[in-house]
Amino acid sequence: MKEPQYYKIYKHIINRINSGELQDGATLETEMELTKQFNVSRVTIRKALELLVNEGFLSRQRGKGSVVMLNEDTRRNAGLQSHFTPSFSMAGGGQRVIGFILPDFSSGFEMKIVEGMEKEAEKHGFFLVMKLTKGDQKLEEKAIRNLLALGVTGLIILPQHGEFYNPVIMELSIKGFPFVLVDRELRGLKSSFVGTDNIAAAYQAVQYLYENGHRNILYLTPPVRNTSALEDRMEGARSALDAFNIPCRESLFLSDFQSTIPMPDSDLLANMEADKKILIDFFSREKGVTAIFASEYRLALLASDVLKELNLRIPEDISIICFDSPIDYFGQFSFTHLRQNEYGMGELAMEMLNRIIEGESDIQKKVLPAELVHGTTTSSVS
Repeated sequence: MKEPQYYKIYKHIINRINSGELQDGATLETEMELTKQFNVSRVTIRKALELLVNEGFLSRQRGKGSVVMLNEDTRRNAGLQSHFTPSFSMAGGGQRVIGFILPDFSSGFEMKIVEGMEKEAEKHGFFLVMKLTKGDQKLEEKAIRNLLALGVTGLIILPQHGEFYNPVIMELSIKGFPFVLVDRELRGLKSSFVGTDNIAAAYQAVQYLYENGHRNILYLTPPVRNTSALEDRMEGARSALDAFNIPCRESLFLSDFQSTIPMPDSDLLANMEADKKILIDFFSREKGVTAIFASEYRLALLASDVLKELNLRIPEDISIICFDSPIDYFGQFSFTHLRQNEYGMGELAMEMLNRIIEGESDIQKKVLPAELVHGTTTSSVS
């Protein structure tokens, strides 16, 4: 398996240091000079230099450029240097390993992402390893560090829901380790990302309901907690309500649901009962709602159960639209839903990661459109 260009340049400079050609305090050639010397892009040169800086061999100094630093303290201050050195010999035969870290496999959403990753991984000779974090930030950190210790070449991470970013993901960004975030963007963090255009998708859902005569729309979501996908879906829904002059009543936005979020040591049945009570209490005091927009499929299932308990018919009494819905329903409602391109997300995430590893690309952010799929859970208001 061939090594990425940036890693070849990295090793070339290391060899010059080890041979004594470059002494402590020596100034390296400029990026432009190295670009001409190796006949590669500046992105590739920067990737090699960033790796050397991260490992404590170089220091970027204003007015001097890249200066060789051979002080042991400097190397120790590089922190995770041994973990962040790319490996090209994992899994035998020189095959490179990519780690995929995700909260759970609770729906077909994650499986489709994996299928897309696997296809693209085979094209580039990658071997894919997965770790589940079960909604626990400590397990997420442990999974990342364990994969780094194994010598993975890069990581694809589907971050868990949470108010705070995991510090180890921030370390990856600071150290320049190759990784891509999928589905949930960590805003403000220097990182590549691929996901759904959730703002446009949510807008489309509200527009569809509006065009079918709905004006009293109940919006359901788990706590947003700095989760970009949920933030964007709510923003898209609010934007559409405003665009179509539908009163944006805060009482029609419910965001306390816990049962759909993977969490450590959580009592799923107790959370489901608590979430059902939220909806039952809502319908006991609010009348006139004709449609429910659920930001997640499992919330749509929860809502359908509650409506049946309340003897409300779907869609005759209340319509339901949501994000995602399994292909096989086995007697369940065929929800009108926004279908995300999970397969394409996985494929693109692996393609983006490969370009980063090869030194051909810097930070990228891509969003894919969702498709509105008509089901049996929505109807027009007469």
